[in-house]
Amino acid sequence: MRRRFEFAFQAPVARPNGLQATDDGLWIADQDEGRAFLVAPDGGEVLRSFRTGAGKSSGVAYGHGALWMCSNGLPVTRPATAVDTAHTRIVKTDPHTGAMLAQFRVPGDSDVHGLEWTAEGLWLTTLDQRALTLLDADTLAPRRTVPVPLDRAHGLGWDGSALWCAFTSDRIVLRLDARNGSVLERLDLGGEAFEPHGLTMRQDRLWICDAVTGAVWRARAPAEG
Repeated sequence: MRRRFEFAFQAPVARPNGLQATDDGLWIADQDEGRAFLVAPDGGEVLRSFRTGAGKSSGVAYGHGALWMCSNGLPVTRPATAVDTAHTRIVKTDPHTGAMLAQFRVPGDSDVHGLEWTAEGLWLTTLDQRALTLLDADTLAPRRTVPVPLDRAHGLGWDGSALWCAFTSDRIVLRLDARNGSVLERLDLGGEAFEPHGLTMRQDRLWICDAVTGAVWRARAPAEG
């Protein structure tokens, strides 16, 4: 079986659990300590890094001039710190300094493992509802919820017309209609050498990070088959 993905680089942290492509590079969220790393897509060189107000992080997005990270409850791999809380938060961060600009609790206190900004607003993978939830871009109030067909929805990406969502336990990535959650495309990653955690779209290619091995992978170019 020919694999659809190729190894890109090793992340600068052991557990990269969020991935977001921007014009400046790739943002990686550190699961253990809520740090953010901006890295070069070609080789993973660290361009910028800082601590944020997030604690146990899973998911990162860029939008409205800010970096957004989710902070999922209390950690189990390290002692709790002052930034850890028992409930799930979304933290808005200055992308240059890491300073916290705002924070808010997730609707329903659901666990969130993925974030993505689109023109409609901020999308969350609300695991407790087995759904994706769209928050208004200005008020951050819930606008729409669409169901997903699998458990443990993780990283989110946007290709300009549809959402891509990684389902870690099933090792599947689905392309979903943002209006109703219907499945438009399915990628089975059972033959790949990684678990899908963070996910993003860059130059029409999927990029995925694996919080188990610390590796970042990218879809092979179309010419490579």
